[in-house]
Amino acid sequence: MSASDRQAQNPLTMPKPLDRYEWLAREDEPRAFFLALYRRIVGEVSGLLSVPEGLVEYFLREEVSDLAWGNQGDDGDAWEYQDYAELRDKLESTCIPINGVHFPHVDSEHRWNYEQLLEPIKHLHFEECSFYGNRLLWNSWAVASRFTRCAFYNDWQVSDTEAFWGTEALFDRCKFHREAVIAGHGPDVVFLEKLGAIFQDCSLQELRLEDLRLEADLFRNSREIPFQIKALTITDCVIAGKLIIDNIKSMDHLRLTSSRFENKFAMINCECDTLTIKNTNFDGLADFYQSQFERFRIQKSIFRDFAGFEDCCFGKTPTTQESIVLRYVTFYSFINFRSAIFNQALDLRNTNRQQQPNFLDAKFSQVAAEGTDRETFRIIKHSFDAVGNHIEANKYFAYEMQAYQRELSNEARKGGSKNCRERALLWWNGFASNHGQDYLRALGLLTLAVAINAFVLANHKYQWFVLPECLQAPLWQLAAFGNGLANGFLPLRALLGDDLAPLALWVLFAAVVISTLTWHVLVAARRHGRR
Repeated sequence: MSASDRQAQNPLTMPKPLDRYEWLAREDEPRAFFLALYRRIVGEVSGLLSVPEGLVEYFLREEVSDLAWGNQGDDGDAWEYQDYAELRDKLESTCIPINGVHFPHVDSEHRWNYEQLLEPIKHLHFEECSFYGNRLLWNSWAVASRFTRCAFYNDWQVSDTEAFWGTEALFDRCKFHREAVIAGHGPDVVFLEKLGAIFQDCSLQELRLEDLRLEADLFRNSREIPFQIKALTITDCVIAGKLIIDNIKSMDHLRLTSSRFENKFAMINCECDTLTIKNTNFDGLADFYQSQFERFRIQKSIFRDFAGFEDCCFGKTPTTQESIVLRYVTFYSFINFRSAIFNQALDLRNTNRQQQPNFLDAKFSQVAAEGTDRETFRIIKHSFDAVGNHIEANKYFAYEMQAYQRELSNEARKGGSKNCRERALLWWNGFASNHGQDYLRALGLLTLAVAINAFVLANHKYQWFVLPECLQAPLWQLAAFGNGLANGFLPLRALLGDDLAPLALWVLFAAVVISTLTWHVLVAARRHGRR
């Protein structure tokens, strides 16, 4: 596009280049934009306040005295000081709208720095404007501004001077194409004081809060407009207002570090790839209802009020590559994992709890159950026992024993104590009835044992199968030795007749197996009612 073609367009609405050096290196376009904005402001102020345009021009020339204006007005016009002072007073309390302007990059040292025109206004409302710079570099903290339906095409730095006092939001239905950064002056200094909210119904890519105290609500969203944000990072902040994020289906990460939330924190029905919370305190309610996480890490943090993870899903698919980390986390109030789905291993070993957690109707995938440690299942089991829900406690007792068996096997594999007898007992209990949870399995094994015993006894009586002579002699020698040991068990001798004396060892073995399986059936059936 040639320079003449550019000048033929409205300088205020022509899209600006995204490269700041490309824009600032030009001379004709910055000058044309400056003068066009000057005429726009003069017309807006004159029409809104019902004052002559000449007075507004005189006011701006006086306020921006270091600029070579050229022939922009009649320098011979004489205005009384009272008229000048009245206009200044009106601008102190009047919000001037700026509509449909494409604001290019700004440089405070540039000759045609258009911010010089905006600074004397004090209250600005930008509507449907586009910003290609990184921030508004006000020289005075007295300027307040608000943005409605605006677009920001580069990283945008929110400054404390952009606060528009009142109940309105600083950014209303705006779209941020790059990162937005809100950096304050320390967690003890209130940032954007007396503001109702920062973002209302906005679309954000990445938002970063650093080193500030925020008393306004960070987000205020309506149900009519879907809220969008890709990533949120909060570091060294005190958030005194509510922070509510809901119905976000493609959030990359949420990182909360060295911060404190004094009011409600809620992340409702969101899909977040990575949640990382470190050195952060939640003084109010913390609710993650119906959210889904691929990576979940909370370390060295404190929850002083209710912590809710109801209906949450940890991992879309079962995996051994990730685990749910809750390391050195303290819960002073109720913890709710009701109806949560765990596709990743859970670790509650390094948590401190003043109340029992609620895991009612929670589900562990096989991969998650195999990766979760025994102490975590013991904590969950005890939480059900504490409220008298022994049926659910029994289920987690089985998980606990399975985890204990894995621990012993891992210890033996690493060269530690073999624990052969304990491992064998755990294996048998798991095989026979899943540690008292599966009475059908125990009943099936009992039926099979009874059938095998009946077959052996019938075969002994009717001699259906006769071994070759070469095998019978050594087997009868072993049988004689085993029968002699079995006869040493006095209760057995009362059960044996002359016809079963050759099977004393088998009868002893069958009696032990059948009685053990009978006990497993009774225990498993009983645990389906109570423990």
